[in-house]
Amino acid sequence: MVALGSGFEVDGVAATKVVQLAWLYHWATALHPSLAAQRCDSFSYFRNTTAGCAYYQFQYYAFTVSMSDPLVAEAAQLDYQGQQEISTHPGAFGLGAPLTRDTNSTDQKANRKASCGTISANNHNSTLSCDEYPYATTHQGAAFGPFVSGLINAAQNSKEGSYLSAFYLYNRVAEGDPFYVLVTP
Repeated sequence: MVALGSGFEVDGVAATKVVQLAWLYHWATALHPSLAAQRCDSFSYFRNTTAGCAYYQFQYYAFTVSMSDPLVAEAAQLDYQGQQEISTHPGAFGLGAPLTRDTNSTDQKANRKASCGTISANNHNSTLSCDEYPYATTHQGAAFGPFVSGLINAAQNSKEGSYLSAFYLYNRVAEGDPFYVLVTP
């Protein structure tokens, strides 16, 4: 391995880490060619983390929520409703195509406005907030296709959003990466 001088960075990542990742990638793919379908990254939207790798073509991602989890029950029910009522069953494993992550803030705002603009404007109950499916952070959001939306418990809506953000982060789901939503009873 080539030693690099201290302080040298590539896209904000210490160069020694980049060299180590490249070296590891070279030997891993030589031994197991199927591992070539990985992506090593340090995208800015993966906040508070260092560079990492994901085997994005080797597996599919599944965001799981439960309708019996009291922290997200109403949000999970709306997700399930969307998967059943929208004819293409977006994000429903075995029924429809996966959702794909959209990191563009303009798209996300357009998705939220299309799905919840009128509902949110007329909501005067602070314990409720508008939720939508497919999620505003996907290319299948309300500005781009069919959707369901409704007022649900605000704390549950926020908690599911936190879970989804953590799912994106810890699984390194990047722009355009596909994933499914598994809603359990």
